[in-house]
Amino acid sequence: MPYAEMQVEVNRMLCTRLFRVLEEEVLLSQAASHGIAARTRLAERFEKELVEPLRSGKYQKGTKEPLRSRLGALDALEFAVAAVDRPTARARMREVSELDGAIGRTAAFMYAVMDRYRPFDSWDRITGAYYVVVPFLFESRNHAG
Repeated sequence: MPYAEMQVEVNRMLCTRLFRVLEEEVLLSQAASHGIAARTRLAERFEKELVEPLRSGKYQKGTKEPLRSRLGALDALEFAVAAVDRPTARARMREVSELDGAIGRTAAFMYAVMDRYRPFDSWDRITGAYYVVVPFLFESRNHAG
């Protein structure tokens, strides 16, 4: 793996999850074409697991920075991916940013890059987006307001 961060197990887990989120974009579209409401279920899950805890100040309470921000950014990115269209995704990012600026900024940077690589119609595009997005995930400490 090309990044020095990959020597740490937690970072490998974060990168695996990031790649899964990018793949999820493709899978959610395929599920929707078969009439499966996967996007709705995913959005409801992240409303409950991300947004509500952020509102109450209980999101990843015992987790140290920058891991908390990185996990939150991945959750927020996945929450945005669950949106059917860009305005909804951006509204979700804005909501997360208002609740936690560090998480919101990192997720917004990652979403902007990911959005430029759409449509994910080949593995090359998914892989390309992944390698461009990874540095934003690990530089979250620099965006922490």
